[in-house]
Amino acid sequence: MEDEYFGKATYGDSMREYARNAGSDRPKDAWILTPWDTWERNPSYSGPEAQHPEYPDFDSKDNDNDQ
Repeated sequence: MEDEYFGKATYGDSMREYARNAGSDRPKDAWILTPWDTWERNPSYSGPEAQHPEYPDFDSKDNDNDQ
C-alpha cells in the first residue's frame, strides 16, 4: 500500500506549488492566500520580512508581563 502513494504530491506540496505559481505573478506580496483558504509564503517575494497576515503585530516591549 505504501508504494501506491510513491511520487504523489501531498496536500502541503500542492499548497506550496500554488504559492510558487501565483507568487511569480505577484512578487511584491509576501504571502499568498490559496483557494483552499491557507496562507503560504511567496517564494518570489524578496522584500523585508513580513508577518503572517492573520496574526496581529506583537511588540514584546509593549506587552511585557514581567512586572
